[in-house]
Amino acid sequence: MTLSVGTAIGPYEVGALLGVGGMGEVYRAVDSRLGRAVALKILPAHLSDDPGRRQRFDREARTISSLNHPHICRVYDVGHQDDLSYIVMEFLEGETLEARLRRGPLALRESLKYAVQIGDALDQAHRHGIVHRDLKPGNIMLTAAGAILLDFGLAKSSLPGLLATRSRSYEPHVSLTAEGTFAGTPAYMAPERFQGHEADAGADVFAFGAVLFEMLTHRRAFDGATDAEVMAAVMTSTPPRVSELRPDAPRALDQLVDRCLSRDPDDRWQTTRDLVSQLKWIGEPEPTRGGQWARWSRGNLLRLGITAGVLGALLTGASVAWKMGSGAIDSIAVLPLQNVGGDPEMEYLSDGLTESVIRALSPLPAMKVMSGASVARYKGQKADPRTVAQLLDVRAVLVGSVTRHDSELSISVEVVDGRDNRQIWSEHYSRPLAEIFGIQEDIAREIAEKLRLHLSGADQQRLVKRFTESTDAYELYLKGRYYWNRRTPQDLLRSLRFFKEAIAKDPDYALAYAGLADAYDLIGSAGYDVLPPLDVLPKAKAAAVQALRLDDQLAEAHAAMGFILRYEWNRPAAEREHRRSVELDPNYATGRQWLASQLWTEGRFEEALGQLKEAQTLDPLSSLISMNLGRHFYYARDYDRALEAFKKALILDDRNVAAGQMVALTCIAKGQPDAALSQLRRSPAPPGAWLAVLGYVSAVTGDSDGAHNVIAELTALSSHRYIPAYAFATVYAGLGDTDKAFQYLARARDERSAYLDYLNVEPTLDGLRDDPRFSDLLRHVNLPVPAIPKPHAHARPPS
Repeated sequence: MTLSVGTAIGPYEVGALLGVGGMGEVYRAVDSRLGRAVALKILPAHLSDDPGRRQRFDREARTISSLNHPHICRVYDVGHQDDLSYIVMEFLEGETLEARLRRGPLALRESLKYAVQIGDALDQAHRHGIVHRDLKPGNIMLTAAGAILLDFGLAKSSLPGLLATRSRSYEPHVSLTAEGTFAGTPAYMAPERFQGHEADAGADVFAFGAVLFEMLTHRRAFDGATDAEVMAAVMTSTPPRVSELRPDAPRALDQLVDRCLSRDPDDRWQTTRDLVSQLKWIGEPEPTRGGQWARWSRGNLLRLGITAGVLGALLTGASVAWKMGSGAIDSIAVLPLQNVGGDPEMEYLSDGLTESVIRALSPLPAMKVMSGASVARYKGQKADPRTVAQLLDVRAVLVGSVTRHDSELSISVEVVDGRDNRQIWSEHYSRPLAEIFGIQEDIAREIAEKLRLHLSGADQQRLVKRFTESTDAYELYLKGRYYWNRRTPQDLLRSLRFFKEAIAKDPDYALAYAGLADAYDLIGSAGYDVLPPLDVLPKAKAAAVQALRLDDQLAEAHAAMGFILRYEWNRPAAEREHRRSVELDPNYATGRQWLASQLWTEGRFEEALGQLKEAQTLDPLSSLISMNLGRHFYYARDYDRALEAFKKALILDDRNVAAGQMVALTCIAKGQPDAALSQLRRSPAPPGAWLAVLGYVSAVTGDSDGAHNVIAELTALSSHRYIPAYAFATVYAGLGDTDKAFQYLARARDERSAYLDYLNVEPTLDGLRDDPRFSDLLRHVNLPVPAIPKPHAHARPPS
């Protein structure tokens, strides 16, 4: 149905028809209230006729409108009039990438610039749980501000599909696509889509690769005279290398695009953030610094257990130190090693290997070893060691590179003095890959000899300790840690698979069991909410028990066991396990952070603060640790310092959903409702338990309808994914509906919810504390009744 010029749709006056597609008609229109041009999309009848679909469409539209990004077309409004449903978007001046490509190829630098912008927009969507599903040149607008990603009309939330690993079935998430049809354009659709699999972020990565290939080569990666021929090409053919069609393209682009277009989703880039970082690196000019400082790549770090042995040899225990000039080197930052060959099979293990290297070094008590988040920040950067050393407060920086040629490894390592960039030591090794563990031991002994380290017997054993004899198991373990450290629901589920595969390769691999316990712990934990705690708790405990049976000196295994015992409300045993973890590895920042959270449960805030400060010293650039420092001050009712910590967490990572929501709660506690609402507009929660913050804030600011809308949305979400009962309790506590609040808190108790760990110190529940049911609940979950600290800022508890 085509609308006439001048037709009024709500407050919008319809202008010229801009385009027609499967998802409706798009018109230029004018917002009569603001006098600005907008794009008005009139949706097809299958969305407009069904009230249930209209409600779901409204929810998805609100989610998409939360994507506040300079390279995503903004959604202003959504509405219904008579038998029409419509969505109002930003009006953009420019031309689509499809139209631009009709006029000829793009310059290489221009292609890379647009690709980075599109990829960054996709990353923002994926981090909010939104998959585009129809990325193609026609949905990318080129404007004076750069490339703008359009038309999330086919978008859907990605999480429910990933949760299909649960034991019970789920209702499919309703998308904005008619039943029985493919959502997308065949030339840009991932192969698994034609096999009936749900679209996830990996499908968007495939489409991105196809678009990038087309920008670079001026031809489609997959083509044919009919849709059937295109589908066959996607399923069976391999496009030529970009450099074969465009000689000025660097070889690194070949590898990047090939990895995007892999038919196996597991072989693609696993996050658009990594993909974008690699693109930025490719687009940067060569560094000017000499010789040993070759280009740094985003995927750096490498995969191979060699590095753990190499780096383990470089550091020392209480009786070991490098002597240099004015004193011993007692602290070091290990930067991601450069993957000189850019081998995509090894690339994505970089973060996991970094963590593995740090765990090999950190138990040495006289050496401060910087933790993962602070080191990982330097991936893909041409970092100056002196600057790194000053920022991280370390004396030395270790850098290096690894290249693999068939079955041969070439390894270069150097240690640089952070005071003056002077090289302390360097070495190059070339050995067969099959000798990986023997190589580690040889390099460790050579380094100890070269640096004249005086190793105790225990130190020598630590340098050559093998956790597994299987190189395959070791690499699978590193993959698991890589994904676990990303801490997204999707990546936690991936980490499970790799830890299990590592254990299948070596059933006596204690580290892999510890990783498996860690993954199950977080999957059922507060803030992640991937699966119900009761589904994962037995599996987590079995894995931790096995890890400790095989090796009771593993700090990770003790920390995981402490976490599990808190689910069981065995507080004294949990504290013992957390303290044992810190004792075994004082440099394990996560162990200290988890011990602090155990101390919160008993109101022992000074002790908790000491552990968090130690964790932050070990990992000063970790957004997660800053966020937990903010939680500490929030529970301690020191709201000004809480805000400071939460805002630092957002500076370190503006995608930290938890920190953004905690800012809003802290503003409410300080009696600043306008600031709370402003924060929620800047960082809205993705669909899930964090929506409870919006419900609570709405309730305590007098917007009862808004709070009940959130309850309705949480109820709808709970039909196809796990939503913790505690989320509902939070909103009802804000509404002052104590009966409903306690009803859901009782359900949370039955769920063994990790949220109840903080029941006795949580400010949003202050309005319930005088009710006898609250004391009964505290006794049930084995929590003390702490003396609630007096707020350090003017708080406004819920009525």
